[in-house]
Amino acid sequence: MQVLGLGIGFSQKVALMDRSCQLFNLLFCFILISGCSPQTGKINQVTSSFDALKCRTSAAIETEFIVQWEDGSFSVEKGVDPESFKQKFVALHVQKIKHVQINQKINLIQPISSQMINSTDQSRDDWGQSLIGTSAVWAEGFKGQNVKVAVVDSVIDVTHPQLRTRIAINTKETPDNGRDDDENGYVDDYLGFAFLSASASTQTNDHGSHVAGVIAADPNEGFMSGVAPQSQIVPASFLDGSGSGTLGDAVLALQYAAAREVKVVNSSWGGSGCSESLANVFMELSQKGILLVVAAGNSGADIDVTPFYPAIYNLAGQITVSASDLFDLVPAWSNTGFRNAHLTAPGVSILSTAFGGRYLTMDGTSMAAPFVAGAAAILWSAKPTATNLQIKEAILQGVDVVPGKNSKTLTRGRLNLEKSLDELRRLVP
Repeated sequence: MQVLGLGIGFSQKVALMDRSCQLFNLLFCFILISGCSPQTGKINQVTSSFDALKCRTSAAIETEFIVQWEDGSFSVEKGVDPESFKQKFVALHVQKIKHVQINQKINLIQPISSQMINSTDQSRDDWGQSLIGTSAVWAEGFKGQNVKVAVVDSVIDVTHPQLRTRIAINTKETPDNGRDDDENGYVDDYLGFAFLSASASTQTNDHGSHVAGVIAADPNEGFMSGVAPQSQIVPASFLDGSGSGTLGDAVLALQYAAAREVKVVNSSWGGSGCSESLANVFMELSQKGILLVVAAGNSGADIDVTPFYPAIYNLAGQITVSASDLFDLVPAWSNTGFRNAHLTAPGVSILSTAFGGRYLTMDGTSMAAPFVAGAAAILWSAKPTATNLQIKEAILQGVDVVPGKNSKTLTRGRLNLEKSLDELRRLVP
């Protein structure tokens, strides 16, 4: 202050002091802003999808949020609304968060048609299994043994005579004791787990059971056979009896499937709109060596032009499946695409298991996808050291190309398991 007073007047002193205070305040604000801006920037970065129109549609559940953490895990958290969640939850944990998305409603790919079959009618031919060449591969002893396949779908009837022996048992869990014995976060997941947080439905849905039967139905317990009849099914359900679920529950189901050490995940569902979290979890699974088999959809669309998720992710470890019939014709209702649909598989009048010990035939790409999932399980039982990328290449290289019929997929062909096994033997001697 003595220096300030040397040779200047009082008013000058005041002005100089004011400027000093202004400089101090400016410096303080700069320090404050510098300290806060990186956090603010990351909050905005991890919640960038909050402002996207595709994430704020009628499908959005704006009180629930899918959080991907920096360690790669996912959780579903609740909040009042997106802005409040950003300020109260994300800001508190932002350094540990990789991405946040508003939860969304999601629906089953409904079959085009279905018809109940009398279980005493054993005259029906499993034409799909015959067409893709299962008999020759079964004769070599390859039936999917020691391979687990997750069916991420509606709830599966684990008591069905042809499914109950094929459900993968979590031996670390004691059934129906109300406790999480293996401390994996899921109570009583002895026979899989159902992620149905938003469901009030009391209906049953045959879709998941039908898909599971196409993959693994036990021929020793009934009149039909799955493609890979000695593979094991891990039920990871998120769609209720009405065929509805949430994207958050789908993400948790996929994460659970990976924790159960499956080799293959079958996903016969999808939609459009906001899907970053789904893309992220699919990428995580692909990078872990899991093969992701996905239905192309049943709206007759070209998915190269009209996006349908997860079908169009086209990840390294993903196969997207269109449907074909007994004559290798692609039905008008099957989605296709030269880039994003990889091949066709049987998807018309497909016989399989249903709730209550019943049997149904169904049409749809939902039925075509599990043919490929079952084929992958068989290939892995033949070559257990193969990678998901090698299994995928063998399946795509082994297709039957029928000129003028399999026209609008990447391979232009239909699944042929026998030829795919030959391809895998070339890739993995």
